[in-house]
Amino acid sequence: MAEPGRPTVMTEETVSKLKTAFLMGCDVTEACAFAEISRETYYEYCKKVPDFLTKVEDWRQNPILKA
Repeated sequence: MAEPGRPTVMTEETVSKLKTAFLMGCDVTEACAFAEISRETYYEYCKKVPDFLTKVEDWRQNPILKA
């Protein structure tokens, strides 16, 4: 049974927006603004889903846009 409370804002769409932003070379603040979430939400999600942080590092190491 699911816990009562607020629904998560970290949907597949939000994660997809973060991925897009990181692949464009954005930093965490810019990526969160693009995905319309707070930095706090981002960091809480990273704590809850450690594999996500690994993905973020991969995206940030391999941006599709370079200066």
